[in-house]
Amino acid sequence: MVFVGDYVDRGPDSKGVVDTILELADHCNVVTLMGNHEQMLLGYLEDPFSHVAGMFIYNGGSATLESYSDGHGPSVSCVPRVRYCFSRSRPPALLRSCP
Repeated sequence: MVFVGDYVDRGPDSKGVVDTILELADHCNVVTLMGNHEQMLLGYLEDPFSHVAGMFIYNGGSATLESYSDGHGPSVSCVPRVRYCFSRSRPPALLRSCP
């Protein structure tokens, strides 16, 4: 299965989307192509005060962070799962061979 990106900050359950992709990866071959919203999320996680972090929040990142909330704000437990999901972001050979 190939997922084409923008899994986060597109609605109220980004955590559910990422968890579903990771569950599918346990049962079949999954390729997650990173979209610009995932890049912004990773930028936010790297430096929450950066320009990229501001763009993430502006583009709906608050809903993503809320979906990972532990009741006291965003839970840092999301960081390893999100990074793992998007570390799998490599285009399949077919896409790499396109001009």
